[in-house]
Amino acid sequence: KGNIARAIAGYRNIVALAPGQPEAAIHLGRLLYEQFRLEEALDVYRSALQRHPHESQLHKNFVNIMLVQEGPDAVFRHYRLQRADSRVLSLQPADVVVCTVLRNERARLPYFLDYYRKKGIHAFFAVDNASTDRSLDYLLGQPDVYVWRSELSFHEANFGAAWFEPILRMHGQRHWCLIVDVDELFYYPDCERRSIPELCEDLDRYRKRAMNDILLG
Repeated sequence: KGNIARAIAGYRNIVALAPGQPEAAIHLGRLLYEQFRLEEALDVYRSALQRHPHESQLHKNFVNIMLVQEGPDAVFRHYRLQRADSRVLSLQPADVVVCTVLRNERARLPYFLDYYRKKGIHAFFAVDNASTDRSLDYLLGQPDVYVWRSELSFHEANFGAAWFEPILRMHGQRHWCLIVDVDELFYYPDCERRSIPELCEDLDRYRKRAMNDILLG
């Protein structure tokens, strides 16, 4: 009801009494951020992420604030992300980016990349999570794949989704991005005849920002 200090105190009490409720930490961090109390907000999110590593909104808010407060290098260090290739990351305005997280997927990678290349994809973002089967070496030999590596646990990275928070904030703005596992093939209306960039052009014409899909096993 307009009393910010009282609201912050109330949310702090909820976080202390019911740490299993991530919504309270999300609201508390947002209020602190709006009051320019960025370090306090970061502390709230760091603590909450230790208890709720799979809460995507916590990761999003945490990255937002850390980018402002400490810069992109700090965010990448937090998620233990390091560029593995030496290519200049340069995307064309119309590029659609396929993003994937992998660990020991060497056998699947050739078909995966070939499938999406045939669908009109010219740029891939890949995060290798400590593979031991030469997946990383294979990716580094692909001219259209930009590669990061991380030894952070898959669990702490929200099943890999958290790694793409900073990567796409820095490199995916104004691009359609498709996030898939290496064993997932995107199937969409008229995919036999039109490319993924053509699909995204249609989405742009309808002013859509995302497309829902379902996973078929």
